[in-house]
Amino acid sequence: MPILPLQPVRAALTAAAVCIAFSVTIARAEPVPLPTIDYEANAKISDAAEMLIRHSKGRVRVEFSIPGTNQPIIGIADLNTKKMVMIAKIPGLDQINAFEIDFGEDLGLGQVVGEGRRVGTSTAGGESCTLWEITAKTGKATACIGADNILLKTEAEIAGQRQAVFEVTKVNRRPQNPADFEVPAGVNVVRLPKGLKIPGMQ
Repeated sequence: MPILPLQPVRAALTAAAVCIAFSVTIARAEPVPLPTIDYEANAKISDAAEMLIRHSKGRVRVEFSIPGTNQPIIGIADLNTKKMVMIAKIPGLDQINAFEIDFGEDLGLGQVVGEGRRVGTSTAGGESCTLWEITAKTGKATACIGADNILLKTEAEIAGQRQAVFEVTKVNRRPQNPADFEVPAGVNVVRLPKGLKIPGMQ
């Protein structure tokens, strides 16, 4: 069974990991709130790339393309079990494949997870939000969380410089199709060993 090659998708996966996912370990902090409703949102991520995000009942689906290509990537994550499946067409093959990992305390795709502390208020995507200061293994970040606990913007410290790595441009609060948060029938899912890191996500 062929395994999805990781090297070609490193840049896109890194952007997704950095811009919308931090696991937090701050003493005497409070849990960062998770979304409470179904919604979908368009967002800008690193290198002017765009991402479509959907949320329903604790599950997140993201859709984006590898920068400079038309290669689509779909990610489906469960924020409670902390498992993630990445789905993509393997270059040179007709089939679509997928791999699953336990992201544990390293990644919470689609939403900041863990704990943090409130540090103020701001606006993003045309909405007001509460600013949460978080510290992850990958660095420090500030998350802008709006009404219904929707993540609107993330600023992260990268190479010593603070920059916006994720920013919602449009939010549509509406019911989502449960089938969109399941791996399509017939797709081969390769489960990666526990503890294995995807290049670019460490």
